[in-house]
Amino acid sequence: MRVSWFLLFLLMSVFLLSGCSLTSATRSDGLTAKPLVAKPLQPSAQQQLAIKRLSDILTHVDLTEEQQSEIYFQRAIRYDAMGLLHLAHFDFNQALKLKSDIAEAYNYLGIYYTLEQEYASAYDAFDSVQEINSEHTFSYLNRGIALYYGKRFELAVTDFSHFFSAKPTDPYAAIWLFLAQTEIDPKAAKQTLLKNRTQVEQSQWAVNIIDLYTGRIPVSQFYRSLLQGVSSETELAQQLCEAYFYLAKYFLMQNDKAQADVYFKLALANNVYEYVEHRYAQLELNKLVAVNVNQAVDAE
Repeated sequence: MRVSWFLLFLLMSVFLLSGCSLTSATRSDGLTAKPLVAKPLQPSAQQQLAIKRLSDILTHVDLTEEQQSEIYFQRAIRYDAMGLLHLAHFDFNQALKLKSDIAEAYNYLGIYYTLEQEYASAYDAFDSVQEINSEHTFSYLNRGIALYYGKRFELAVTDFSHFFSAKPTDPYAAIWLFLAQTEIDPKAAKQTLLKNRTQVEQSQWAVNIIDLYTGRIPVSQFYRSLLQGVSSETELAQQLCEAYFYLAKYFLMQNDKAQADVYFKLALANNVYEYVEHRYAQLELNKLVAVNVNQAVDAE
């Protein structure tokens, strides 16, 4: 599946950073016929050399347990940034075996358990983060996401509300709160998002996501915003990862699973491994496959 999509993107690629244009033909639903794509991010030489050096230290240097724990933790972060999640998972576990109070290691593990749909383990990991560091703000976002995918929407709303109260100018805090509230009361969720929009930093590109979700702008105008604030290929890759994930979620809310499938795959295309949107695009695709399988079984 990855290979076929990679070939597709090679055929569709428009590396638009210099002289970007949105003048391609437009379909009746307002989407451009050729989705914008960026050059997929690649692991840097520095990242790879850092892993080599950390591995050499573990192998050849006499370290205390606390020092070993730190080296495993640092190598895990670099594995994670390169999308090598199983290696990162192993190293975070090794770090915690040697030093059990590393809040950020539990935070990463909670994310990995969420991706594996092992929600009870994810909740435990995020609880451990907060026991070690009650001011670890992003553990509320990450636990909220785990609760959201675990269909515990009321608890997810509580965690997202906590995160939004800590970061009221962050559009993504408002967006995730909206996604969870929509599962409970779509009308109230939209009203809350409109209210929260007034607190969000208006210069941030992601305000366009809020405006799409609340009906302030159509999909075609959202699409025209995709290059807003972009000044490099890396920034383009990052912004498209975010844009396509939330556009896919929009189509899911319209019950258009085919379009959602396409845009979740586009969110994965640029290898922005560290972004929340890249992490959970794959989970969303897995859930769509499961739905299709269940529907096929029911139809027999």
